[in-house]
Amino acid sequence: MKKTIREDYRIEITPATWRDGLSHEQMRELLVELEKSVRRHVDGLDGVTQRWTTRYECSHCGLEWEVLTAWQAKGERYRQDEHSAEGEPVCCDKAIAEFRAERGLPLLDEDVVAYRNPDRPDVLLCREHGMGWAGLRPLTSEDLPDGGICTYGRPSESECGRDVLAETGGAS
Repeated sequence: MKKTIREDYRIEITPATWRDGLSHEQMRELLVELEKSVRRHVDGLDGVTQRWTTRYECSHCGLEWEVLTAWQAKGERYRQDEHSAEGEPVCCDKAIAEFRAERGLPLLDEDVVAYRNPDRPDVLLCREHGMGWAGLRPLTSEDLPDGGICTYGRPSESECGRDVLAETGGAS
């Protein structure tokens, strides 16, 4: 039979959110000051520990930082092209270009105008909205002789609706 045991009782103190603009070092200094204040005014403490959450985001697009695993880089379903490698970002053109330039890998094909989801042929995404999505097939203007409209956000008011060939000078 299951028995409930409660242990590790503690109180967490969270600095006010208006301090979110401070750097990591400034926040650590603030935590040291809070710790001193707590120790000065509270008896019966066993310990005071500084903790924080670390998260990573792309410096170019601001999306959460995600990269291809070795397994994903080998599979057509996840990689951008045959030159994708373990550790390659999946969020935006700029991050992928930076990663590849640092490693001497060929850049993404500049002729790509859109991406198609092989499992959902009605989904067509422009470069901006299709870049970084695992498993999408890159398309050139030759793959879209009749052109196409980005379906990102469909159906909603925030639907992209961009003509994927408009900026490339291809047929429309």
